[in-house]
Amino acid sequence: MIRLLSLLVVSALVGFVSAEDKPKKRGVVETIPVVKADKLDVRFGKWSEPAEVKTEAEMKKLIADEATQKRLAKEIDFETHVLLVFAWQGSGGDKLDFAILESFPEQVKINLKPGATDDLRKHIQLVAVKKECRWSAK
Repeated sequence: MIRLLSLLVVSALVGFVSAEDKPKKRGVVETIPVVKADKLDVRFGKWSEPAEVKTEAEMKKLIADEATQKRLAKEIDFETHVLLVFAWQGSGGDKLDFAILESFPEQVKINLKPGATDDLRKHIQLVAVKKECRWSAK
């Protein structure tokens, strides 16, 4: 009986540890939060021209900081999703909106909702989009 209980406990712990290493499951389009500790060395340009990262190797070229790389590797599965890195300057109230237009293959339309304030801020937003989806930012 003790052997059976210990076997169940060990198998549960192994399952828990392996679940921690896997990236999160994501929907068609989702934002990935940027935390203060992230070191993202990106060029700020047009909001409608994000950097499209398709593989973990491309992410490592774009993002030099190892801690940020590890955090993002847990956030996105590059086998099923691409990472869009939006970097622009604009009003502090600028936001990105997403709309899914068709069911299969989905089409994701990304729009900028401009803020009403006159302050100039730098914005970085990370977005995960399914690989089979077509996306546009206009």
